[in-house]
Amino acid sequence: MEIYPFRLLASLALGSAVAWAAGSGPVVHPDHSAVVALSAPNAKKVLLIADFIADRGGVPMQQGGDGAWTFQTGPLEIGAYYYRFIVDGLVTSDPNNPLRRQGTVSSVLEVRGSEPFPWDRKDRVPHGTVHIETIFAQALGQAVKCYVYTPPGYDTSTKKFPVLYLLHGGSGDPSNWTASGSTDLIADNFIASGKMKPMVIVMPHAEFPREQPYTETARIKWLDTFEQHLLGEVLPFAEKHYRIAGTRDERWLAGLSNGGSQTLHVGFRHPELFSVIAPFSTRLRDGFEGDYPLLKDAAKFNASLRLFYFACGNEDHNWEGFKTSHDGLNRLGIRHEWVATTGAHNWYNWRRYLVDLLPKL
Repeated sequence: MEIYPFRLLASLALGSAVAWAAGSGPVVHPDHSAVVALSAPNAKKVLLIADFIADRGGVPMQQGGDGAWTFQTGPLEIGAYYYRFIVDGLVTSDPNNPLRRQGTVSSVLEVRGSEPFPWDRKDRVPHGTVHIETIFAQALGQAVKCYVYTPPGYDTSTKKFPVLYLLHGGSGDPSNWTASGSTDLIADNFIASGKMKPMVIVMPHAEFPREQPYTETARIKWLDTFEQHLLGEVLPFAEKHYRIAGTRDERWLAGLSNGGSQTLHVGFRHPELFSVIAPFSTRLRDGFEGDYPLLKDAAKFNASLRLFYFACGNEDHNWEGFKTSHDGLNRLGIRHEWVATTGAHNWYNWRRYLVDLLPKL
C-alpha cells in the first residue's frame, strides 16, 4: 500500500493542551484521502482550518479515546494544502509536521502524484533572485515593500525583459506570492524547462485603507488610490531600476482576491498599458459596465488585450458573483478566458492559477 507519511518534528507545547505523539501527523492514502490528527488530550474543542475545507472558520475535529483529535478528508486533488489547528481558541501548526508555510502558523499537507510539483526546489535548476525594494507610497505617507523577481541570468545579461505585476490579496503583503505562492520557484522551474519565457515579476504593496462606512464611493476611492500607487510610483520605479522592456505588449497584470479586483479596475481603465490582465478569485459588481466606459466598445477593448484570464473556484465565496460577472462580460462582448475550477478562496487555487497562467504569457 502506497502511503506518504509525514516525518515527525520535536514537541510543541500550546499551554498544556497539545502534546507530541507518534503517528499523529497527517497520512495520505492511495486514493488521495488524508487523515489529519493532533494529540491534545486536555483540549475541549479543536477546529481544523485548511485549504481543503471551504468554511474559512474551520470545522470541528473528532476526539478519540486516546486523546487524539482527527479529521478524515475525502479524496483530494494532487497539490499542496495549508492547514492549521485552533485548540480552545489558540492557533497552532501541526507539531508533528516539519513542512510549514513560510512565515505563518500553518503546516503543509502534500498530495503527490507521479510528477514533481512545479514549485519543488531543484538544485540543478538555475535560480533567479528575489529583491526586496522600498517605494514611497504618497497615499500612506510612508515607504512600503515591493518584491521583485529577476530570472536566472539577469545579472549577466544586457537584454530587457517583459514584466508581470502580481498583486497580493487583502490583509496580505508583497511577500505572500513568494512565501505562500512559491512564485520564484515556479518561475525558475518553468524557465529551465522552456514552459515560460524569462521575465521580471514585480510584487508590490497592494494593501491600502478603506474608508468606513464602505460605500460605493469608498470602494472606488480605494481602487483609485491603489491605481495611483501602481502607475505613479511602482511602475516608474520598477521600469527605471530594472531592465524591463516597458511596452504594453510585454507588460502584464494579475492579482488574487482584492488584488484581483485591483487588476480588473486598473486593467479596464488602462488597456493602453497592459496587454494581459488576470484576476483570480474575485467578481465584478452588478452594473460594472457603468464604471468602465472603455468596455462599451467591445471590439476595440478586445483588440487591446492579448489575454483576459479570469479564474475562480466553485467553493469560493465569490463564486456566484464570478458567474454573474462572466455573464455580464459575455453580454457586453468582452472576450475572456473563463477558468472555473473546484476549490475555495485559498492558496491551493491561487498557486495553480499562477501555474496555468505563466506559460500563457
